[in-house]
Amino acid sequence: MPESDGLKTGPNKWLARIESSVKFREKEDGEKGWRRFLEMYQGVYPSIGSNSARRVIPINLVFSYVHTEIPRLYFRDPFISVNAMGQGFIDRAKILEVAVNYLLRELNFKHEIFKVLLDTLLVGHGWLKFGYSGTFGQTQTAETLRFLP
Repeated sequence: MPESDGLKTGPNKWLARIESSVKFREKEDGEKGWRRFLEMYQGVYPSIGSNSARRVIPINLVFSYVHTEIPRLYFRDPFISVNAMGQGFIDRAKILEVAVNYLLRELNFKHEIFKVLLDTLLVGHGWLKFGYSGTFGQTQTAETLRFLP
């Protein structure tokens, strides 16, 4: 008996959600023709008539439209303003504001939002996944281990 989404835990819950979103995207693609928009963005246009060798030299309006619209929608880095909730928290609020804005710059948030807007303009929706790690300090990764003596 299959589990409902509410009863699943851990990785199974997330895998079920991912599978559900893939099915949704495939259904919506069939209805709205996203693949055609993506192909036009990449400069692939359909041929004229039955002769597939005869093609129109396209002016890629989709690419130029999208790359003109994105800066109009999102032209500044995000800046988070932190307000103190009382007289004793003013210094804490200033420090937190500086720290949060530093992290946003380090995470290259503007580049990620550019990709989300690109998806949104081409297929009608965009997803931004972000999170944090509770691990502080230097962490060992495969890339950093490669450069150790």
